[in-house]
Amino acid sequence: MDTPDPTPTPPPHHTPPPTPPDSTADAPESPPVESPPARDESHEDQRAREAGLPLDSGSEETVVKIRRCLWRARPLVTLAMALLPIGVLVFTHWITDPTFGLAAKIFGVSALLSWGGYAVWWVATTFTAQLEITNKRTIERRGLFSRSSNEVLHDHVRNIRVTQTLAERMLRIGSVGISSSGQDGIEIEMRDLPNPDKVRKVIDVYRPL
Repeated sequence: MDTPDPTPTPPPHHTPPPTPPDSTADAPESPPVESPPARDESHEDQRAREAGLPLDSGSEETVVKIRRCLWRARPLVTLAMALLPIGVLVFTHWITDPTFGLAAKIFGVSALLSWGGYAVWWVATTFTAQLEITNKRTIERRGLFSRSSNEVLHDHVRNIRVTQTLAERMLRIGSVGISSSGQDGIEIEMRDLPNPDKVRKVIDVYRPL
């Protein structure tokens, strides 16, 4: 009986198949596709984008509407008209009527005249004048029942004048005047506007500088 050989037989050598040549190795590189150049943005659009406002190149949009401010422009008159009926009540009670009967009637009449008159004055002052700023122009509107308007294109604005006294600077109100290149004087002028420096900055965004 033959004895088996203890030495294991090595497995047959396996040769990997050859790697096919890379067909793209010798292919010429395609030139990069150039994107079309971006359209240059105007300075007005850049300033509007930085300020978060509508672009000058877009369709016309209202940026802000500003109305005149009465109580900040006339603080002493406002305070006097508010306290006048109370003063009349106290004076009448002290002079003639300890029971407040006549004093109350006089107080009602004086309050109606004082506060009602102030309300009419406030409506006449606030709602009869308005400054509207769009991304194309500044429009001054006046009138309550009959209306009139005046406008200046921002491309034609030559000068913006802001006038404030010391008291107006403390109360943050003032007058704004706008002139264009086609006129010698001020074309749009409105008094008692809140934050006049902000009004000028908004217009400066859209006018050529």
